[in-house]
Amino acid sequence: MTSKAGAQRIHFRRRSRERAGFEIGRAGQDEIVALIQKGKATFLRRQSLRVTLWRLVYNGAEIVVVYDANRKTVVTVLPGAAAAAS
Repeated sequence: MTSKAGAQRIHFRRRSRERAGFEIGRAGQDEIVALIQKGKATFLRRQSLRVTLWRLVYNGAEIVVVYDANRKTVVTVLPGAAAAAS
């Protein structure tokens, strides 16, 4: 059985392909987490105690990601319309 963090990584990879137009693998996800942790991404809002939304530029595209602070993983890429509204 896959751990919650593993399931989040799989979900993120699928949604990045679907919503951003390119797949972001494990190394890319680790790079995005590092950008968030170093303060190089723009904080948008807190969704809960462990989940926050961040805007950043990755691979030449501006994307909004959901970050899980407890697991230190990115959960998903938000679609364009939802990302613009955030």
